Amino acid sequence: MARAKRCPFCGHKLDEEGWCRNKDCADYIRTQTHDAEKAAESSMAKADGDSAQSDASK
Repeated sequence: MARAKRCPFCGHKLDEEGWCRNKDCADYIRTQTHDAEKAAESSMAKADGDSAQSDASK
């Protein structure tokens, strides 16, 4: 049985992607940065998909 991975800073269990979700943790700011980058990438991909669809309809 695999043990749940723990944050090296606070000992909180990490999420399925390996990020600490403890808001009191010193490493939580890194998680927020990762989430913001991930959201930006998905919005860019969505915008690219929308423009590709509009080009196809012309």
